[in-house]
Amino acid sequence: MNPCFTVDCKEALEALKERKFHRPNKSTVMFPNLDLVEKDLDTRLSNITHGIGVALRENDPLAIDYYCNSIIGYINRLSFRLPRQTLIDLIPLLIQAATLPNQKGDLVHTIFEALNVLLVKSRLTRADLTIPLKALFDLFQGIIYGKNAEVLYQNVFGTLVRMKRFYALEDVKELWNTRLLSLLSPLEHGFHWVDLCTTFLPTDMMREEHELFGSGLWFSTLWNLYSKCQMNVGWSKYLPELFYKLERDQPGLIDWRPYEEEIFTRILRALQMKGESSTYGLTTSLKHWAAWVAYRLGRNSCLSQLQRVLRYAEPLLHPSNDGPHTEVILLFLNELTHKVLARYRRERIKKHTKDLRPSEFHLDDLELHRFVVSILPVTLSAVFLEIDSEQNLPSDILKKLATFVPSLVLPKILELVYPSLKATCEPHRFNQSLRCLEEVILLLCQEKSEAHLSIVSNGFGNGEEDGVGSLTFTGESKETISVRSHVILILDELVDGIDINDLDKIIIVVQIMSHFFYLIPNVDASSLAENGDSLTHEESALCRLTARLPVIAEKAIEKIITIITILAAVPERNEEGCNGTESEEFGSDEKTLKKAIEKCVNALFVNAVKAVRLKMAHQILSFVHTNVIGASLAADLAQTLVQSAVFYVPEVADELVSFICQKVTSGLNDFTQSGKAKCDAALRWWANLFPCLVVTPWVSEENREKILLVVDDLLTQTDPALYQPATYTLSGFLVFSLQIQESGWMAVHAEIDKPLTEWIPVRHWGTLHSQKQMKVHWRAPGEAEIDFAQQIINKYFKGVVERLTSDESAKNEAIQLTLNGADLCTTFVKTLEMILARTSENDEEQTRLLLHIAQCATFATNSSVVFAGILFEQMETVNDLVNRVQCLVQREKRMPLALAHASLELDYIVYQYFLPNGPFTSVHLRVLRMLVQCSLSGYQEEDGAWMIAFPAHKEKRMSWARDHITIDSKKVIFSNQKKI
Repeated sequence: MNPCFTVDCKEALEALKERKFHRPNKSTVMFPNLDLVEKDLDTRLSNITHGIGVALRENDPLAIDYYCNSIIGYINRLSFRLPRQTLIDLIPLLIQAATLPNQKGDLVHTIFEALNVLLVKSRLTRADLTIPLKALFDLFQGIIYGKNAEVLYQNVFGTLVRMKRFYALEDVKELWNTRLLSLLSPLEHGFHWVDLCTTFLPTDMMREEHELFGSGLWFSTLWNLYSKCQMNVGWSKYLPELFYKLERDQPGLIDWRPYEEEIFTRILRALQMKGESSTYGLTTSLKHWAAWVAYRLGRNSCLSQLQRVLRYAEPLLHPSNDGPHTEVILLFLNELTHKVLARYRRERIKKHTKDLRPSEFHLDDLELHRFVVSILPVTLSAVFLEIDSEQNLPSDILKKLATFVPSLVLPKILELVYPSLKATCEPHRFNQSLRCLEEVILLLCQEKSEAHLSIVSNGFGNGEEDGVGSLTFTGESKETISVRSHVILILDELVDGIDINDLDKIIIVVQIMSHFFYLIPNVDASSLAENGDSLTHEESALCRLTARLPVIAEKAIEKIITIITILAAVPERNEEGCNGTESEEFGSDEKTLKKAIEKCVNALFVNAVKAVRLKMAHQILSFVHTNVIGASLAADLAQTLVQSAVFYVPEVADELVSFICQKVTSGLNDFTQSGKAKCDAALRWWANLFPCLVVTPWVSEENREKILLVVDDLLTQTDPALYQPATYTLSGFLVFSLQIQESGWMAVHAEIDKPLTEWIPVRHWGTLHSQKQMKVHWRAPGEAEIDFAQQIINKYFKGVVERLTSDESAKNEAIQLTLNGADLCTTFVKTLEMILARTSENDEEQTRLLLHIAQCATFATNSSVVFAGILFEQMETVNDLVNRVQCLVQREKRMPLALAHASLELDYIVYQYFLPNGPFTSVHLRVLRMLVQCSLSGYQEEDGAWMIAFPAHKEKRMSWARDHITIDSKKVIFSNQKKI
């Protein structure tokens, strides 16, 4: 199967502009069969917009709820792929429905959730849309004063705050003069009044407008209240939000210098946790004042006041002074750096916000450098604090500081990392320093400035068995090399430091290695150091260091194999051996380790030159030849290695197929002769490797025949450990024979396998790609693949039908593999009904076998079903990788090429899951009956029926049937079965 067509993203994006959508998700234009995709999406949008219009007109609660959730799903997946005018028309209609008298609370929540999705990234302004203020004010006033108890405050507050930029300015002035001032009462419900001010007083208007409709009306009143009512938690928590937004939207409008002393005094008191008993109140107030400080840097800067506060706060972050105040200070610093980053993006990166602030108030490089110099020492002193927080605040702060001034921050992080790599008896220090390293991986790969650290190399090519000298840290001598050269030194240390006795250490080390290998091409470019006249001195030094990369990759595979071998020797824990809590924690660690190793192995293969890929594949081949794995976790990891070797290095497939087929055949003969009911661990191991052989479309015809012969033997067994791998193998054949697949890894390999005379690998370190730069290659099945899938269907699936029916016409009826899969779907449903009818015969093993065989046909009717169980896990993995290597100040989303292609393929799968496949038919009703019938049974295999029957809702599982179909509805469905 070869790539059948290529999508040039630049051309596709130009075509998308002609559709004049507001802000669409651009990934859809790179899908195959673009005309059909656009037609499907247009139909979906039309159904939603017409449906929501009718639902709102009729005020039908169920219809409003359904279509609001539909528009939420549409926007979340496809962004604003709708005309701008449609968006502008929808918002007032939804507001009108939400503010109807006596509207149900749940429905108001749903409508506001839809409004929030429509507003949050719409980039609409007051010039585009004006929202009536009075009805929304009455609604919110009723909520916060308890008159509308059905609607919850937290479900509408955030959406209302986003709406205030659309209020007519005259209405705002009238609201302040006639409603808000009359409600002002510092002694009673003060925090409610502040909520109203925060929600309905906009700050984004022109300077002249502020005098008439904005701060000219309310600033002096609100500041006097804030200054005088210092013990009222309502004022201290929420009023600073208005002050910071005022400085953000109109810098210089208020001369803050007379107020700075009081503001920083309040900040300092909060950092010491004085005057407040609630940490929540502290962090809320500090968060807004941190944002205010971030926007006060630059012209008329308050940096000197901030430095005074930091000088006082730094000793409080020493481990000996650890206490409740520690996390409060770090939260303040984190919010401060976050808002400085937001300001940086607002003033320099985002096109639509660059001109919102006058250029004289923009943050210049000198002020930014002074800010980083002020924050860095305080943050470094807090790196090794033991904080009970899900977010690692010091590492997050360091990442943002390194984004501003990488040449200053990255050497400081390296000075933390190298000693920690040798501190084997200090696991907390090791983990914390590596977490800081993990946050700045992209910057490390890109930074070319020199770093003065105590590093010495013992000479490359001298005295080592691998032909490349070792790199060690001595702490005695200094060698000046670039920051990014330390990537190789660190990788070398990390690989050697993998220790199976420390699971947390393995996980973080393997994660960091996977991120590095996605960002740097694994190519030995040392020959360019002598012959590359166009290279700079820094590039020549880095090219010499790349001689170590292939060795590091081989050592990484060797270490992973060692981990698998040790895990295989450890007896598996069962539920009886430990209590529930310990069992759950152990399972969580196993899952995390498995995901980390899978990411690392994939990164090693996808971004390595062919010679390195071959060496790693032969390492895996040697491991398979000499080991039998019984433990489940070790077996899963070993299968990951085999899948990667077969998929990325098809040259080893022939040898693997012959070897595994021979082992399974030999084991089956011994198992049959023994007469045992269950197979041994060795045969189970070889059988479970079988599906790994068909994870690639490159399986030769000869290998197919070998595999199918063994599949025939496995399907004659009644042991699930034998017939299940056989059915999974058939499913794999169908998937890779029928599925349209994105082959981005082929483009990556084509680029990386070029001779060194055509490219310089070190210039591609840390390179991120946008969708505009990509050319997407899609592989579509040809006639030979479809014919082979037809053979699979006829031989195995049709055979199940024949074994379950006495209808001669059904036996002789050919099951044709059509494009829409309708005939096959109907036959599949009929087969499931027959199988469920056998459950009363107490032939459990035979029933399960037939059900597994029947279920493999689901992959022919809908190719995305294969990803049903792991789709969201895969998306989580890819998104985590993308976030780890994301540039914080880029204008558009960019990522390494391999991850860009993987993300696109997952987007295509989500698209297939998202769109409905037609109306509810009699076939769907038959499957619904089966779901009800088997909802209380022990057969989990029936889950495939759900995915066939309801392709628009595949993420829902059997729990839907159990939770939403009552006993009464079961009786109704089955009692009327003969009438339908």
